[in-house]
Amino acid sequence: MKYLRKSAAAVFGAAVIAGPALAGDEIRTIELFSRPQASQPAEFQSIQLIAQEWEKLGLDVEVKVMPWEQLSDIVWYQRDKWDATAWQMVGRPERSDPDEIVYNLFHSTTAEKGYNFIGYQNAAFDKVAEEQRITTDQDSRKNLLFEAQKILVDDQPNMMLVHPKNAFAFDKTKFDESTVVEQSGIGIRNAWTFINAQPIGENKDFILNSGDNVIAINPLYISGGVDSWIFELVYDRLMRVGPDGLPQPWAAESYDWKDGTTLEVTLRDGMEWHDGKPVTVEDVKFSFEVPMSG
Repeated sequence: MKYLRKSAAAVFGAAVIAGPALAGDEIRTIELFSRPQASQPAEFQSIQLIAQEWEKLGLDVEVKVMPWEQLSDIVWYQRDKWDATAWQMVGRPERSDPDEIVYNLFHSTTAEKGYNFIGYQNAAFDKVAEEQRITTDQDSRKNLLFEAQKILVDDQPNMMLVHPKNAFAFDKTKFDESTVVEQSGIGIRNAWTFINAQPIGENKDFILNSGDNVIAINPLYISGGVDSWIFELVYDRLMRVGPDGLPQPWAAESYDWKDGTTLEVTLRDGMEWHDGKPVTVEDVKFSFEVPMSG
């Protein structure tokens, strides 16, 4: 029996999935997804080059171009319906910690509904990914993360094509440069800049552009960079990743670890919903329980 291995990339990559085939059987046409050239020219061109190389191997490849909303819906909710796709992981504050990539992208428990779209399964990797989550010694955790990376290199569950560097600029004649915040791993386009930047003169508007549309601002369903920009400004978190990449209290006034699995959090006083009703502990509890329930 022969199988086409299912693989994917977090950034401008391709994932391939196919059922079992007998030796000598003709391989059906592979569908390769991409976003439009107008919105993502680098991704679109990469997919064209991949298709050309696969065709040199004798494969029939059909490139299907679709907007991000449609592509995201297929990849997230029709995991057994697609062959190959380009995919991009945008920069977010929480992704400055390796766990966001190591665990969420590749742990087997995230294969059905999480970011492990490719269905990667490796018990040895799962064990290391879980252990690094509870290891507080930095050197020990670093070694575990290196071990996890080694397993991924050997297994090659996905194909990384590029780690793009984006240039962000702002108008120094409209905003005080000293109040624009550089966040570790993110750049200046972050919530701290939006909160702290001081206008020069009467203009107080931030105008941002993006090639992607807003899909949703529901905190239980965020898909894409633009969604996360808005989400960061609408909904509070108990903790927020600071400009230095370290967590700091936000909606939480303080916290205290009681033991290895129990965290006691004290909420800030005076927080209200948009309708004026007070934020309660039950509200926070609800926000944790709903996503965990699936």
